[in-house]
Order: sequence, then structure tokens, then C-alpha cells
Amino acid sequence: MAGNSMLCNSLLTVCASLLALHAVQATLPPLEGMGMVTSMKGLSAQMYPEMKGLGGCYLLLNRTGPVGSQGSSDVDNDVDAPLLHYDNLDEAHNRDVIVLVPVKQSVALMQQLQTGSDLQQHVKGVLIDDTDPPDSYSSLGPFPGAEYAPYAQKAYLWNPAGAANNGLVPARAWFPVPFFLLTPELALAAQQRAAHNALQGYKQKKQYHARLKLAMTSSGKSNSSACIWAGTCKPLGGYSVWSAIPPLPAIAAAGDANRPIILVVAQTDSIDQFHDSIQGADASLSSLMVLLAALNILQGTNAAASYTKRVVFLALAGETWDYMGSRRLLYEASLGSNSTAGVDMSLIEQVRHIA
Repeated sequence: MAGNSMLCNSLLTVCASLLALHAVQATLPPLEGMGMVTSMKGLSAQMYPEMKGLGGCYLLLNRTGPVGSQGSSDVDNDVDAPLLHYDNLDEAHNRDVIVLVPVKQSVALMQQLQTGSDLQQHVKGVLIDDTDPPDSYSSLGPFPGAEYAPYAQKAYLWNPAGAANNGLVPARAWFPVPFFLLTPELALAAQQRAAHNALQGYKQKKQYHARLKLAMTSSGKSNSSACIWAGTCKPLGGYSVWSAIPPLPAIAAAGDANRPIILVVAQTDSIDQFHDSIQGADASLSSLMVLLAALNILQGTNAAASYTKRVVFLALAGETWDYMGSRRLLYEASLGSNSTAGVDMSLIEQVRHIA
């Protein structure tokens, strides 16, 4: 069964991502922890620590607008500005900067960026430092998917860690500047350089800079329909897969067509502000493993022929994006699609969701 690749969100292709820290305007003193340099390659690595390919908060588009963060559509256009720690954010009102922010303070910075036009003008990029994380943190709200709840009471705290976001849902927010989640090594380097800049004063010409590249093939001014039509993005979702015990025969035997169905469901993916950093083993992947283990055990008993009910195992893709997988399942079933042939939705007696 194909995932709902055209009904909801679309993920833009990232052409290139790069983060580099470097010094400008003459020689700066060595930083703490710098070892002996024995080669030009080692010297370059010390002077220009880099993080390539991963860590960016990518641009997503839905039918109404953007989610995520936006880099330049010009592959050759890098963002380059002095590195400033969030504790010194007042300095950003006077000059262009790239802000280093601990994850504990990241939601506060995002809220300031969304409401402060002056900050929006001068903050050219954001680097998230996750080396000292809070006890609990979530980039989602206190009730993810509340708009789809089948009941009126939507104040229940399903996601306590998301309550601290104060109305902002980072995984669903939009920012017109590049965001990067730093590796521990690069976070340490950025901390040292931001501290040096603060110590020297931001009016000095000798400053450590960060250079960011998060080039994308489309713009936050677009939407999913336009970018799919133009071929500048790829659809989210993928494929959902189902299997049945006892197996569905090509031609149902007498009485078999009306066998009640127990539907066992797990999702195959997760959502986060930084898609390369989702901890799948603590979320969706664990539920999928439980589903597959149950399927394997039942198949190995060789007792399926005696079952009075049919168990259908369903692994859904795209559920965290407005329930794309299950909505696509119902859509294709309503059309009588071959992908759902043999699964009569009216025969579903129970639904067991593994979370």
C-alpha cells in the first residue's frame, strides 16, 4: 500500500549542508584543548572545524506553507557571521550574528525570533548545543495531533515534556534562517569560540565566525503542490505494509470472507525538529519491533487454520505527519484499490495500536 505521498506534506531535497567555524581578521590565540599540530591537514582541521551532511533542520512544505528552517537556494551562497552565545543576545540588535544556544534555551530563542522583527533581521543562523540537555525535552506540543482527537476534551497532557514549549511547537514551526544541531565535538568548539568573542567584545574586528550552508531546491514561499509540480521536492511518507494471519486467499473459501478482523497497528517513523537525530529506538522503532515479533511468533505456531478471526498486522508510514498512513489506508479502501484487496473495513472488530 503506497504511503500518502500527495495528500499532506512534502520534504524538500537538500542540495548541500555544511557548518564551519573559522577566524577572521588576523590571528587569534589558540583555544583550550588544542593539541600539537603536525600537518597542514591537522592545522586546517583545528582552524576550521566542520560538520558536513547532517544536523540541519530541513524545509518541509504542506499545502498551506512551510515548516522547518530555510537555507539559501543558491548552493554557492554561504551564511557567514560572528558567533554569539544566546546569553549575549542583546548584541544581535546591532549586527548580524549566528547564535549558539543551549537546547534548554532554544524554545525561548525560537519564540523571540518569531515575534521580534529586529532579531529576524540580524540573526542569520542558529546552532543548537545539546551537550547539556534538560531532563526531558520534546519538539512537539503537549497534545500532538489534538486536531484529530475524536472527543471534545483536548486539554489532556499526553506529552508532558511538550508543555514547556509555551504554545510554540518547534517541530511544526517555520524559521527563515538555517538551524543546525551540533555534534558534541563541534558544540565544544563553538562554546570556546563564542566565549572568546564575548571576552574580546563584539566591536573588535578579531572574531570567530560560523559559516553555514543549508542550500535547498525550493523556497519557504512555496507550498507542496507547487514544489511537487516543479520537481523541486520529494514526498514524505514512503510505503505502509500489511500482512494477515491466516493469509488472505486469492479466492475466499465458504465462510472465510466474513471472518472478523483484529487490526494490529504500529508506525514506522517519527517526527522531530532535526530529522537526522530522531531516537527511533525510544519511539516508533520499538513498537514496530514488537509488532514484527508478534507476527513471527503467530506464524511459527502453524495454528492459523484454526483461528476464528483474522489478525491483520499493519506498519504505517507517515503517521506523525497528520496521520498520512492511516488516512491513505482508508482512502484506498474506499476506492477498492488492489493495495487493500481482501481487507474489508466493515469486518474490523478491534484495533490494537502498539505505541
